[in-house]
Amino acid sequence: MIVGNDDRGKLSIIAWQKDFTGHGYALSLDDPDDLTDDEAIFTDSEFSDLIKHIKTLPDGEWQAKVAEHGKIEVKGE
Repeated sequence: MIVGNDDRGKLSIIAWQKDFTGHGYALSLDDPDDLTDDEAIFTDSEFSDLIKHIKTLPDGEWQAKVAEHGKIEVKGE
């Protein structure tokens, strides 16, 4: 889910991802190809858990709205 994108090329996207250890979440700098990685794709249940996590952060309610606005549906192949 994209938080910000300035379209300048490599690593121009800020997105929430599942932490590579499998515990928690992290904001990361990505390029468009990174958005197809398993860490960047959330099921509906995982997305709901992410929103709950974001709401615990400073300014969490506002950040959750940004996250919900940046949600992009991944189309099946």
